[in-house]
Formats: sequence, structure tokens, C-alpha cells
Amino acid sequence: AVTSSEWLTLGNDFNSPIAFICSANSEATARTATVTLTYTYNRETVTTDVTVTQAAYQAPNVTWDLSIASYDEITDADVVTWSSEYATMTNSSKSGGTSASNYLGGDSNNRTSSRFYSGNTLTLSPATGYAISMVVFTATSTSYATALANSTWTNATASANGTTVTVTPTDGNVDMVATIGATCGFTAVTVYYEEST
Repeated sequence: AVTSSEWLTLGNDFNSPIAFICSANSEATARTATVTLTYTYNRETVTTDVTVTQAAYQAPNVTWDLSIASYDEITDADVVTWSSEYATMTNSSKSGGTSASNYLGGDSNNRTSSRFYSGNTLTLSPATGYAISMVVFTATSTSYATALANSTWTNATASANGTTVTVTPTDGNVDMVATIGATCGFTAVTVYYEEST
């Protein structure tokens, strides 16, 4: 048996089963290799190709489910905080604006999403010793996704694709801040992180 890629090698070349050794995929996309198997028996030789696919690298992450009562702390009616040992997200209402805690998933009204209102300040902060590499928001509609992507971002860029908003930091070691441009609602936020250097 032979392989077409350096990341996939033979562990041995004995009879079945054949062992293979593969290196970790550090890329954000899946990769493939072709394994050519040749078998000879009674002067008959059979050759076949097998495609091996290795999944893309999946960075460590933490997800906050905004459809349930998963918020860790409501500082007051104007501030809601979601936190983990890797990152913190804070939603703060603007002065005189709609309360940040006005619409939360899993509240007494059994709502299935949480909302950020126009003028609110959304802050994503890495924990000490970590850096944020990417944040993915799952919106309840494409218009809500567009509203978040088009908000005013500091130390980050944001783009919407359907109901998914991807936020990429300029510097993942410091806060990313958005001034919400229009009301938007979400069911989940996933923060991808790494150890800071």
C-alpha cells in the first residue's frame, strides 16, 4: 500500500490489517489523501484506490446558549454578562435606552432567544492568559444577522452569511466592542480561543 500525501504514512506493510499514521491537521479546511492498495493472490493482482479525508482543525471553543437562561450574571437591569474561564461577553444598554435584560432566552416568558438593542454596547473580552481568535453568532433571522454585522465594531471586523455572523478580532488579546446599530436577536454565541503568547 502507498499513499499520496506526506501527512498519511504507513505504520507497517504487512498483511491485513494495514496500520496508518497521520499527522494532525492544523488547517481550517479538511484535507484528503489517496491510498493505493495492491493485493496479489494466485498470480492475480488487484489494485484499488481509497480516499481518506481528515477533518479540519477545530479550535477550542465555548458556546453560550442564548435560548435558555444561560447568562451567568445580571449586574443590574442595564447590564447582562455571560462568562467562562476563557472569555466574557457583556451587553450594556445605552443611557435611557431599552434595558439590556428586557429580552433574555429562558426568562419568565419562555423566550427562545436573547436580544441586543440599538445603542447597546456589546463587549467580548478574553480571559487572562487567553486570546480570542473568532466569535460566531447564530441569529434568529438574516436581518438580525445583518444588523449585528453592520454595527460599529472596534478591534474587530464582522460579516454575515445567512443567519451566521462571524467576528474576527484585529488583536485577540484585547476587548472587541460593538455599538449595536439596530435591534438583533440570537440563539447562540461561540467563542474560539487560544492561549495568548
